[in-house]
Amino acid sequence: MTLTAKQFALLEFVTEFITLHGGMAPTVHECALHFGKSDSTMQAHLTILARKGYLHRTTQARSITLRDPRFFNVLRYLPLLKKLDESRDLAEQDVSDYMLCVLPRTRKNCFAFLVPDDSLHDVGIFEGDLGIAEWCAVPEAGELVVTGTPNGIRITHFFGRDPFQRVFGVVLSIRRSYREMIFPAKDLKNSR
Repeated sequence: MTLTAKQFALLEFVTEFITLHGGMAPTVHECALHFGKSDSTMQAHLTILARKGYLHRTTQARSITLRDPRFFNVLRYLPLLKKLDESRDLAEQDVSDYMLCVLPRTRKNCFAFLVPDDSLHDVGIFEGDLGIAEWCAVPEAGELVVTGTPNGIRITHFFGRDPFQRVFGVVLSIRRSYREMIFPAKDLKNSR
């Protein structure tokens, strides 16, 4: 059965929540808060998804389970970079001992980084925020890009080609809350 855009977004949210919370499903209220809807509206959407066969739920809290195998969690991990060296290619970059857990829909050619300073506080990006960028994407004027410096990573707006600046990627997203998504790389290697 086909899904509406809202139903697909709800199914994606449930999948992401279950994936990032170790198998624990969201409550109806958590779904409602995420989408800015009432609990009763969210209850109706979840009932429709259950009728269509995409999920199963009971009257108990956190009882949502996924039925459609396309939405079972197949996680990917992105490298969390310490710094970017302009003289090195991607495979030679200085990667930290941690990896960022992401959903499969995340573009394949990406990396994660921590914002190094508050220089972009005027656009709501602060030191310590987590960023995801796409490697070697061709930036458009005004986009946020990731560049390398001798001391680490720099995030800046792109205003045209600069022969003295190497753009490593275009910023796709910035997150403030991410601690539960970062894992030691050695633990991931041992679990596979």
